[in-house]
Amino acid sequence: MDKEITKKKTYKEEDLRRIWLELQSMSLSDNELFLALMRDPKLFSHVLSVVIGEKMSVMGEIKMVFTNHEIRFSSLNYHTVYLDAYAADSKGNIYHIEMENVPSKMPVKRVRYYCAASDVASLKPGDGYDKIPLSIHLIFTKGDLLGNKKAVTMVTRKTDEGKEYGDESYIYHINMLALAEGALGMLIRSMLEPNPEKIEDTVIKGVLKSAKGDDSTVRSIHDIKDVLSKQEREAFFNAGKAEGMAEGKAEGKAEGKAEERKRL
Repeated sequence: MDKEITKKKTYKEEDLRRIWLELQSMSLSDNELFLALMRDPKLFSHVLSVVIGEKMSVMGEIKMVFTNHEIRFSSLNYHTVYLDAYAADSKGNIYHIEMENVPSKMPVKRVRYYCAASDVASLKPGDGYDKIPLSIHLIFTKGDLLGNKKAVTMVTRKTDEGKEYGDESYIYHINMLALAEGALGMLIRSMLEPNPEKIEDTVIKGVLKSAKGDDSTVRSIHDIKDVLSKQEREAFFNAGKAEGMAEGKAEGKAEGKAEERKRL
């Protein structure tokens, strides 16, 4: 998406004014603003470090973050993935942060697919499977996706004896509506707060205050809305095309069987 939104374009003043008004009531948990601001490596690293806590020791330096990061497979038979915020660090570890305001739209099998897609994209042709990097996925939802009433749940593979499986893949589910204490509670409250003056987390406060006073944020959100709308249309078209191909194959098989019966 970053390539698309850097193209020079003209904007209608009424559209910019409308988006500016929308921006004033947005928090970091709102999708368009999340995509606009999480490209900041400092903000991305901060959110990541607060959530993963002790696992910070595995992190290298993050210099670039891609938002609405596309992982596209060559065939229509495979579902294209767009990761909200994606980065790799100086050690080769990969990180992914997803913001979903409607928990029902983020079922655990969708998370599984996102993790698998990021693994596939990380492995170059000819690389051995040992080259698959450590991956950490943060899934923020405004609701209790797992039904355990916890603010944060870490998911990892273990054997039936309780030992770590060792595949170095970690998922953190963050329920933003659950009570949380300390730095995590401050982070969640700050991500939900639209007024920079009321934000407790100093990093988020600074980023949001700057963004809300910057015309470039308005233009970024305008472009993000355009890209997301385009992606929705493309997904609808591809779904219809795939369905048509499947129907065509089924119809062709049926006709072939009918012809074969006639010959018999």
